[in-house]
Amino acid sequence: MLVVDDDELFARRVTALFRQQGWEADVAHDGGAAVEQLRARPYDFVLLDLQIPRLDGIGVLRAVPQLRTTVVMLSGFLDINTTLEALRHGAVDVLEKPVSFSELLKLAEDAVEHPPTEVDDGGEVHEVVGRSAAAIQLRCNVRRIARHPDVPVLVVGETGTGKEVVARAIHRMSGRPGEMVAINCAAVPDGLFESLLFGHEGGSFTGATKDSRGLFEAAMGGTVFLDEVGEMPAQQQAKLLRVLETRTFRRVGETRERPLKARIISATNRDLRGRSGEALRPDLYFRLAGFTVRTPRLFERAEDIEALILQFLRELGPHSPRRVSRAALEALQAYDWPGNARELRSLSHSAALRCSGDLLSLRAVAEALEERGAFLDAPAPGDVPAVGLRGAEAELIQRALDVAHGNMSQAARALRIPRSTLRDKVKRYGLG
Repeated sequence: MLVVDDDELFARRVTALFRQQGWEADVAHDGGAAVEQLRARPYDFVLLDLQIPRLDGIGVLRAVPQLRTTVVMLSGFLDINTTLEALRHGAVDVLEKPVSFSELLKLAEDAVEHPPTEVDDGGEVHEVVGRSAAAIQLRCNVRRIARHPDVPVLVVGETGTGKEVVARAIHRMSGRPGEMVAINCAAVPDGLFESLLFGHEGGSFTGATKDSRGLFEAAMGGTVFLDEVGEMPAQQQAKLLRVLETRTFRRVGETRERPLKARIISATNRDLRGRSGEALRPDLYFRLAGFTVRTPRLFERAEDIEALILQFLRELGPHSPRRVSRAALEALQAYDWPGNARELRSLSHSAALRCSGDLLSLRAVAEALEERGAFLDAPAPGDVPAVGLRGAEAELIQRALDVAHGNMSQAARALRIPRSTLRDKVKRYGLG
């Protein structure tokens, strides 16, 4: 292990205790020396103080970006910005001094038992299945942010990529005692927004016959999940911003402030960068996006399709297929999946109901695809079956662009898809 701290007494005490436990422990008292030692030899565990001479702890992490070591950062004073910066640059945890030796030893032993390649895999995040690099990174992000329940999280990804699944994984792994309460911001009538989120007092408006708790109270000690937060009306954005800034809220018709004791996780299917003029006001965006998790599109993790299908088949019970034929799997991996994992789940169920045995066949998959307007090309003998929807989709998009004279917004409206989705498909297919 390596202890990086300019407090010589603390560093000497920690290394002595670790050596008693059989560890080989090195010491560095400034950031420059730490970088040299980290580049010179591998370590299983690093304790890195934030405030050290020559180069602070964040600077050390930046200087060794490909560090394959479990790093725990220490600081005499923590704030959310420091914590987020450390996590973004590879620290697995951030602790405030003073910290007990037993806690440090437990972290170090975990580092040896689960070195970084295994830590990144994050197998215990069972909600996210698959062995692709995208799935591993997603599990790693869930594990990393779940340790910090006060940091707000923004989950960004296309429709059907599992944003709520990720939110539930973060909530579960945070260990919060309360429930996760979800709300679709795009589906709440403007006049009911405050009452639904904050609750109301009896008699505060017509129809309010008795006191009612809002979702923030229902999620006390748990998590509030704001789905499609980018669709929230501007007037309500200001009210939500005030709650996030003060960590308090009032029921409609009430003067008493109530504490907000719930984590906030929000989700959107488009990139909300917090720029002036965007759908989401910049100050609210930066409040919600304390840590951003991106859910990958299914075509980016095609190697996970088999694991996802088997998971979806298990949902149907013991009489559903338990295996996928190679031909069916190859066809599914060739398909573009515009509806992402949600579409795969629906198609898996539909195909499974067409099978009588324990094998999901190519025929069942082809019939389920055809039902949705996608068709398998008839393969020549020995050829791998391929799905012909990509070419048709590319042709349709190109036609829409031609009609719109290259105007992306106009073409997106004609195709009835978000402009961001059209932009991604144009890039994917190499269209003009």
